[in-house]
Parts: sequence; C-alpha cells; structure tokens
Amino acid sequence: MKPLKIISIIVSLAVLTIPNYSALFLNNIAEGFGNGDGKNQQIEEYVVAGAKSFIESYKNALALIDAFEIKPSQAADISAAFIFTENALRQLQDSRSHYAKAKELGEQAGYNMTFIVKFKVFDYDEYIDKYGLNKEIAGIVKKYLKEGDILGVYEQNIDNIDAIIITLTRIRDTLKSGEKPPIRILWDCIQQYANAALFGNYTTRISVKIIHNTE
Repeated sequence: MKPLKIISIIVSLAVLTIPNYSALFLNNIAEGFGNGDGKNQQIEEYVVAGAKSFIESYKNALALIDAFEIKPSQAADISAAFIFTENALRQLQDSRSHYAKAKELGEQAGYNMTFIVKFKVFDYDEYIDKYGLNKEIAGIVKKYLKEGDILGVYEQNIDNIDAIIITLTRIRDTLKSGEKPPIRILWDCIQQYANAALFGNYTTRISVKIIHNTE
C-alpha cells in the first residue's frame, strides 16, 4: 500500500475512533482559562469543533494529493481535484472560525493562574527528549506554554491555518483555470498541514501531561 494512502486511512480511523475528536489538536489547555465558572468548557467545545473541521480538511487535501502525486502517469481529474480543494478550503475556514472563537472567549475569561503556574514550571526539554518530538515544532509549543501564553498558542494555530488557506487558494485558482498546479505547491501544502497538525498535537499531549499528569 502506498504511503499517502496509509496516511489517509490513519486520519480516517482517527476521525472514526476518537470520541468527540478530543486529545488531538489544542485540546486540554482550556483549563488554563476562567475560574471554575464553566467558561473553559465552552472554549474547549470550540477547540474540539476546530479540530474536527481541521481533520476533515486534511483528508480532502490528501485526496487532492492522491489525484496528482500518486497517479502521475494517469490523466488528472481536474474537476475532482477542484472539488477536493474547495472542500478542504471550506472546512479549514470553518476550523479557523472555531479556533478564533475559542481565542476570543479565552481573552474574555482571563487566565486561571493555578494552571498557568504549572505550565511555567514544567520541564519541557525532558519531555521532548523522552518522546522524541520534532524539536523545531515542539520548541515553538514550549515557547508559548512556558510563558503561560495559551492565547499565543491559539494565535499561532490560526496563523498556521491562514498559511494553508493561502496555499489552497492558489491551488484552487490554478485548477479553476483548467490547469494542474505545480507539484511543488502540493508538497508545500501537505507540509503545512503536517506542521500545523504536529503543533496542535504537541500542545495537547504536553498539556495533558502538565494538567492531568498522564502520558
């Protein structure tokens, strides 16, 4: 089985088997907001919705890559690729909207300093080394969490999504003209998705360790 098809299957299984898309991307840091008034749960719900839409968008992006990268000897179906791209864009814009709302609510709720202190004293380097995380991406996560800057995490995630939206828009416009997009831009697109996914996932897994002391 070819690598990108394996990735697509893994993503599909994740969507089907993880309840409410929890513990994927940027989850479990909302406890750093509010003071037991339930606002953090509302924030978490928007994060979960954002993760759901991100995964669906990622699946469509992989389908787009399948149309061009895995089948180079076959005539590309421009119409199908256009639909995959349109779907990926729409879902990613939905994801951005949910994460932006989570950030807005976080700004209104303010930080829960009991949890923020935990983020500031955690040994990030030990955790990153222990689990072999990508040090460049994990280092960005560390930069925000070590300062207790959860809003900064949300803003970085939105920036990551905005970068993908720009790339997808270029791909869509090329397809709309009836042409195949350059393979380089397709590679860039998948790299952007992968980096954004790792950023969100590392934020979640480190936060789960800090807040709940579970691996």
